[in-house]
Amino acid sequence: MGSTTRRGRPPAAGAPSTTLPYFVNQESRLRRLPSSATTAALVGIVFVIACAGGDGDSVSGRVEPTSQSYESFASFLDAANSASVASLASHQVVVVGIDGAPWPFVDRLIDEGRLPNLKRMKQEGAYGTLRSTPCYVSPPAWQSMFCGYTPEKTGIYTFGKWNREAEIFEAVTASDAQVPSVWDVASQAGMKVAVTNVPLTFPVRPVNGIMVSGLMTPVPLLKGFSLEATNYTSGLTLSRVAPDVRSFSKTAKTEGSDSLNTITWWRVDTTDDDRVNYDRVVLTVAPRISEEGQEVTSRVYTFAIGDYSPWVNVRAVWKGKVRDGWCKFRLFQRPDGRYEASASQILFDSREAGSQYTHPEALAEELSDRFGYYMPSKFLNREVVPAVTMEAAEYASFFYDYDDWDLYFYVFTQSDNIQHLEGFSERAAQVYETIDRFLGELMDRLPEESTLIVASDHGFGKFEWGIDLNEFFEQLGLLVRKPDGDDIDYERTIVFHNMWHLYFNHELLTPDVLRKVGISVEPSESPEDALIGFLEKREIRSADGSQRYPLEFALISGNFAGDDPDALVEGVYDNYMVEFWNLKRPRGQLIWRLADSEAHNHVRDGIFAMWGKHVRNGHDAGLRQIEDIAPTILYLLGLPAAEDMDGRGMFDALEPGFVTSHASYAVADYREIPRDFVAVEKDTEPLEKKLKSLGYVH
Repeated sequence: MGSTTRRGRPPAAGAPSTTLPYFVNQESRLRRLPSSATTAALVGIVFVIACAGGDGDSVSGRVEPTSQSYESFASFLDAANSASVASLASHQVVVVGIDGAPWPFVDRLIDEGRLPNLKRMKQEGAYGTLRSTPCYVSPPAWQSMFCGYTPEKTGIYTFGKWNREAEIFEAVTASDAQVPSVWDVASQAGMKVAVTNVPLTFPVRPVNGIMVSGLMTPVPLLKGFSLEATNYTSGLTLSRVAPDVRSFSKTAKTEGSDSLNTITWWRVDTTDDDRVNYDRVVLTVAPRISEEGQEVTSRVYTFAIGDYSPWVNVRAVWKGKVRDGWCKFRLFQRPDGRYEASASQILFDSREAGSQYTHPEALAEELSDRFGYYMPSKFLNREVVPAVTMEAAEYASFFYDYDDWDLYFYVFTQSDNIQHLEGFSERAAQVYETIDRFLGELMDRLPEESTLIVASDHGFGKFEWGIDLNEFFEQLGLLVRKPDGDDIDYERTIVFHNMWHLYFNHELLTPDVLRKVGISVEPSESPEDALIGFLEKREIRSADGSQRYPLEFALISGNFAGDDPDALVEGVYDNYMVEFWNLKRPRGQLIWRLADSEAHNHVRDGIFAMWGKHVRNGHDAGLRQIEDIAPTILYLLGLPAAEDMDGRGMFDALEPGFVTSHASYAVADYREIPRDFVAVEKDTEPLEKKLKSLGYVH
């Protein structure tokens, strides 16, 4: 793996002209990679400053533990077994992720009194800003958080990996990661771990505990039913359907169907107040078509009008066959008094796709028995997200109570889901309130010797303008499209962009070819350096030249073969952003005003907070790197961090007395930690198909 060259942040920009922009030269900001010795020195300087924290208490903030190093993890375990290492095995560490959580929105809700438990964590614990990976999307960010390494060492840069031979992006999986996670280390030490709903944990692997995979689990998804509820009749047979439900006025019955199901609603008045006040729904769903040997039965569900139902078993066609799927129904009253029905997307059990998403495998049956249907993280339509968040809190509580854990993880992804769809809306606030209630219940149950860590993989913001970087390359003559459509002609293209990374055609990346498109290569520089320097000089401006839209590029050295990207591009700036998924969604224009549905997107800085007996009260820990979370977890567990980790333990967030009385341990690396995955059929489907199945691409 290589290293990344970072550059300074560009200045703010205003609104662009709607006419075609042009490019003007500017002085190149290309910098040479620092030497490894310089890099190490810089890391050390940054660490000392970071340890000072943000509350001004620099003296106590710089307290660090004594350190002991071991040749290998095996030698550390031998020392631990011989009692020469002070074990912290009785200290529980609980990690709750909130995907995409930004401090501005969280603090606003705290000020409004809607997040009392996150407020309590800040007042009684330590908190700070968590800087994400350079490509701040879920797979690389969560991977770095729980491994302690940057993407150049984890091998996870984004959602996909570029298959240069097949000329397609393939979805990444947990097996693509090049380093172990903290739960692998803890499992190897004999600690009990629960890893639940963490993105990029499929395929699952055996741990000393349980693992339930999260985002990127292959769960097939279809669009929801098209439903109408217009024919109201007297529901005279309700007692046969739901004898335990009493109505204090005549029920109203609505029937609907799709090609494979018959759906019936009864509106029920459960309030004895001499008024017709429909407040409950009795829903029956009967499959119209059954496969051979299957019994056709009607299932009954009751829930409040306006709320979503539990997961309802329906019959649908998937891959040409009739299959049982799951969705949520809702019956609500419109302002004109009429009732309208809706349904969420239809999801199929991931085991239908031949995928084991739990370890042990039998846990999947327990989840089905307990919840009716367990859903790994999916990107769902906006109306259902708050209801699914409440179920996610039930899942998280179930997993926490499943055993007595040393290390526990659960990630809420609904926050990212709803913010993509509508930003910092009331529904988004409801999602955060549900997560906050779960945190409060968890804090009341945590043992005395425990630490709770809450963290996000990145933040979120709203943007006004979008940039199609491939359009930029095409106008510069660096990218060529096929004459019959929008597809890129990779054999004639020098560079293309996808998911905030650049990919080079190294057969064309020569001084002679670059010279033909106006790029000169000096004798002392490589073609890669010359290309990046040229791109940074060709600054994007509005047509009248009044607005500047500079972009940051950084080479990823040493990755000039295989599936890794060659360079990264900063994705978002003050009010404009680079289109993330424009390889399959070309805009045909360089700059455009973002629609409301696409204006909210990731920013790099997320949140973290720590709370527990040994955490400093009200400590602003300042800006930290996302890879600092892993060595902090290991320290709290009394386990060694690897010396080649990029992250550093956040000792200043802990009480000085705790730090001085608990040594930190280190080993050279974690190459000896086994990572044996549950055998699954190799998933080589294109990334676009994977993201469609997850609900990200429509």
